[in-house]
Amino acid sequence: MPIYTNYSVLQNKSYKKLCLILGFGGHGSACLGDHLKNKEIGFRLILANMDDGGCTGRMQKYLKSAIQNINAIGSYNFNKNKDPIALGDLKNNIKVWLTNSLQNKPEKEAVEQIFECRSNDSSEFKNNFYKLAQIFPFLQKYWSSFCLLSESYLDVLSKSQDSGEKTSFGNLFLQLIYNQSSSSREFLNELKANGMTPDNVDIYFLTDYQLTLKAETKSGRILNSEAELDICLNDPVKIESYELYNPKNQKLTADDILSQNIELKDLFDEFSRLDRKNGYILFPPGSISNLFPLLNNLSQKIKDLNLPILWFTNAFIQGNEEKLEVQIEKMHGMFAGNETPLLVLGASQNPFDLVEPRFKERLQAAYFRENKTQIDQNAVALMMQFYNKTTVYLPNLDMVEIEGAGLKYRVKQIDNYINAIVNIWQILTKKQLNSDELLNQFVEVLKKMVPEGFRYKIYPELLQSKDSKRLIHDSSRFIAVK
Repeated sequence: MPIYTNYSVLQNKSYKKLCLILGFGGHGSACLGDHLKNKEIGFRLILANMDDGGCTGRMQKYLKSAIQNINAIGSYNFNKNKDPIALGDLKNNIKVWLTNSLQNKPEKEAVEQIFECRSNDSSEFKNNFYKLAQIFPFLQKYWSSFCLLSESYLDVLSKSQDSGEKTSFGNLFLQLIYNQSSSSREFLNELKANGMTPDNVDIYFLTDYQLTLKAETKSGRILNSEAELDICLNDPVKIESYELYNPKNQKLTADDILSQNIELKDLFDEFSRLDRKNGYILFPPGSISNLFPLLNNLSQKIKDLNLPILWFTNAFIQGNEEKLEVQIEKMHGMFAGNETPLLVLGASQNPFDLVEPRFKERLQAAYFRENKTQIDQNAVALMMQFYNKTTVYLPNLDMVEIEGAGLKYRVKQIDNYINAIVNIWQILTKKQLNSDELLNQFVEVLKKMVPEGFRYKIYPELLQSKDSKRLIHDSSRFIAVK
């Protein structure tokens, strides 16, 4: 059980709105960067520690041996009994947050370079740590420990079967701070108190220990770790089969999670007391293996909150993922009958048609090699005809190429789109409509959010309240413009 401290900005600071985010992973979640800058909103992120592939997986294999070797040669402040947990997604998002928030250009560039660093050179790691400590002085107290840990870990790695693999600097330095903390909460508090995570964002780990993700593919293949997802490229995983297991190989339930994590239980209690116009829930884009393992456990708790849900789907489907129409069907099954809507937001058209011709061929080839396929909009549209008004599909989002890495949603557009939807919902809920009338009017307004090139217009003529004119007048604040 994690050490519980009465820590939550919910109890210490007031916001105009509160937002709960689940499925917050690595690169896909970066599109929420602008939205998280809104200091009038308090954000709560739930992260599941289940990644065990790549560098994160290697650290789980070799870091304890590195710590044991250090402790064997002297008296050092390393917790030899503390298992490392998956921190790769947190590292990726810290990099995004810092590059978005740092005003000093040399510092911004240094942070981006440092967090991207992958190497097996302890001198390079020490140099990076020294540079980072100049920007974040609290790290200076970890200098000696980091030098010892980086040397010992790279030595253990060099003698292993993974000796040719490079190590993420960001993962290693976060593992050091985590090891020296008494709990996940103390670790997250220290990062936040020293400016490495936003002051309006609270992060909650699902558990205080590493989880194992298990699943089954449509062909019946059993996957016993998150890393195994990458090797079943032509065999989609059944969404309902995503399950989380503790270190004793016991399957977790919602009751297990909330009974072991008092902070998370308190978080759901706080959201359950919100006026529904002042709270909403976001599922960002990214691998569905970040989202559905949580929903398979917590969907009923989320549904009970009775808050609007905005789910940003991917424009491409991985070979190990079920088709979008199946994903929506499963999501609708989880939240159907709710008094608040489930909004499924997706790409407006073939994403390759939105990039310059000189990029198109290269991107198509790269995505084909990764076994990614585009969304079949016709199939999704046909399926949506059978759903009631509590599930709405809005294929209105444009995409853009970012630094040659692939096609991502426009960060500013995501922020504007969320603000528009949440503001419309807030205005309508003030009209004291019954649930059916509220949903009907909300859906009709959303249908009139039509794309015109890169500009979106909102036509809220159905809003017969004194706030309608103000919404139109203020719409420039949240209408997406190229």
